[in-house]
Amino acid sequence: MATRVRDPDGPHPDLQRLGVKPSMRQYLADIWAKRDFAWTVPMGELRAAHMNTVLGSAWHLLNPLLLAGVFYLVFGVFLGTDRGIDNFIAYLTVGILAFTFTQKSLAAGSRTIIANLPLIQSITFPRIVLPVSSVIGEAIAHVPALLTMLAVALLTGEPLHWTWLLLLPAFGVQCLFNLGIALVSGRLTFHFRDTQQFLPFVTRLWMYLSAIFYSIDRIPEQARPWFEINPAYLIITMHRDILLHQRADREVWMMAAAWAVAAAVLGFFFFRGKESEYGRGY
Repeated sequence: MATRVRDPDGPHPDLQRLGVKPSMRQYLADIWAKRDFAWTVPMGELRAAHMNTVLGSAWHLLNPLLLAGVFYLVFGVFLGTDRGIDNFIAYLTVGILAFTFTQKSLAAGSRTIIANLPLIQSITFPRIVLPVSSVIGEAIAHVPALLTMLAVALLTGEPLHWTWLLLLPAFGVQCLFNLGIALVSGRLTFHFRDTQQFLPFVTRLWMYLSAIFYSIDRIPEQARPWFEINPAYLIITMHRDILLHQRADREVWMMAAAWAVAAAVLGFFFFRGKESEYGRGY
């Protein structure tokens, strides 16, 4: 029986060829193998954030609360956008805190590739772990905000209700959506560095279009459907319904979940499409 001799100049069977995209199964296995990295890095960054300030990590919560205070003064007191809104303080606080989580995840995702170029050029690993890690970090930092929503709702007279338990699946839906947009912003910023300069203006416009400090009933009826399909508005509405109205609107949840799944799937393939180029030429 003839013996097959391996060509010594050919590729070793245990080595992965550079520049060749791994199969989807192998790629997902590689991501799972780096799960500890995706968790450890954001924990370290959260501990280091604001380390030299007096209030430390409390600024993760104080920044959106101060912003809510400013909006309450401007829109609630001076401009009177609180008319027709019951419990405007809780309405505004929930909206600001929920939107800030998405806003910060988008911004963090945009920095992941650029900020980690030395690591990318030194070590072989699925680059998608970086934006995943950034969203995990923002999710951990958002937990005190969720507790603050509960506290503000209670302090402003909302009754404790079993529907509040739905904050957990609402949090999961928002995390999935945030991951999708973080993946998109990560790739866009790598190819177009000016993306980071435009993002603050985009997110500010997005915030104004998400009915955070006004009721959507103020929007003309012909324009209202465009506001109602806004994913940020849907996510905020989920949180407000749970905490302020003790309900869960099936249509809102289905639309928000559809946005989350679509964003995560499209973001995954969009980010992976050019993953082999990240770090080249820099």
